[in-house]
Amino acid sequence: MFDSVICARDRWLKPTGVMYPSHARMWMAPIRTGIVEQKLGDYQSAMGDWHNFVDETKAFYGVDMSTLAKPFAEEQRKYYLQATPDHVLACRDRIDMFYRVEQSKSSHGNHFGLIAG
Repeated sequence: MFDSVICARDRWLKPTGVMYPSHARMWMAPIRTGIVEQKLGDYQSAMGDWHNFVDETKAFYGVDMSTLAKPFAEEQRKYYLQATPDHVLACRDRIDMFYRVEQSKSSHGNHFGLIAG
């Protein structure tokens, strides 16, 4: 199916045109917040160590490693901030972004936040 969408885009879409999906689905599940906070701290510590490494490498050896900063940050973000199945407290649930969400699924007793990663 993806090939047909690409073919239609290349054939009929204007150069400045954009394509949007008709609907989307999002999966959501509660996770342990203490673990997330700890992992965020570990990530920030790793990034601090990286910046020290870049500065020391530049000062002592004259090698500029700053070009690797973005790939390193992405790798560390995946390693530290991606939730694993053992962090999940309950079953996941699908939220359909096209149709109205049922009231029982849209209201929660506990407050929670979404962290982009």
